[in-house]
Amino acid sequence: MVKTTLHEFSCACQPIVLKVEHGVSALICRNYPPPRLEVIAHRAERKRCPCGHLTTAAFPPDTLWGTRASASVQYGPGIKAVAVYLNQYQLIPYARVEEMLGALYGTRLCEGSLLNFNQQVYDGLEDTENQIKAALLQQDVLNADESGIRVEGKLHWVHTLGNARLTHYQHHEKRGQVAMEAIGILPHYTGIVMHDHLKAYLCYTGFLHDLCNAHHLRELVFLLEREQLAWAGEMSRLLVVMKKCVDRAQRRRQTALGPHGFLIKNVLTTGIILKNHQYPQ
Repeated sequence: MVKTTLHEFSCACQPIVLKVEHGVSALICRNYPPPRLEVIAHRAERKRCPCGHLTTAAFPPDTLWGTRASASVQYGPGIKAVAVYLNQYQLIPYARVEEMLGALYGTRLCEGSLLNFNQQVYDGLEDTENQIKAALLQQDVLNADESGIRVEGKLHWVHTLGNARLTHYQHHEKRGQVAMEAIGILPHYTGIVMHDHLKAYLCYTGFLHDLCNAHHLRELVFLLEREQLAWAGEMSRLLVVMKKCVDRAQRRRQTALGPHGFLIKNVLTTGIILKNHQYPQ
């Protein structure tokens, strides 16, 4: 909505409104409207048919989704969406979401309501999650990782599997193969998976393994700084150059690195041969 306001004024020499002769100056000010809670009272008529049957009209489906139909006061989909977005996407804790909604809209939700909202969205996204899993099985290359989180003070894991188009997240108490089997994607995947060397991934022979160079760089930095191995610094620089070459080739829509790629391969091969007697591969 765009609102236009004309500001009239008078000259300092006389208290009269001047005529517009030299146009107007414009200033655009963008602002959020005051937040407000909208309350809608639904009324469902009950009528009796001449046959004697009593019929009650239905409430809108979105007012009953995931709630008890007997509850006379309920929260609508709008406030549920805002609460779940703040808690699950912006990662704002429950207590602060309650406080924020109270400050903005004048209604303070209880933690139980927020938990119910999250559960409703989780249940509603089941079909979407299954579609993402099915689509990931058709991808040529996937990235896999596990990130530690705290659940009631205990170490749990968020398993990530995806690419630039699709990503699947799932929480599990375990980090290794038990969790991967429960998630159910990797046991059926046949493409290429880039991962962080975790032994649980290497148990799978149905897909090809691509080891993450970001983790290689961390290990090379350790060898350079702690073990004073100069070749680790050289290898780090080479990996960075290789990454830049690949990025440039992708921007140019090339499918191969060309002669420069063969040069990199020769450097790697020669370096291993020359230093194999002194340093680990």
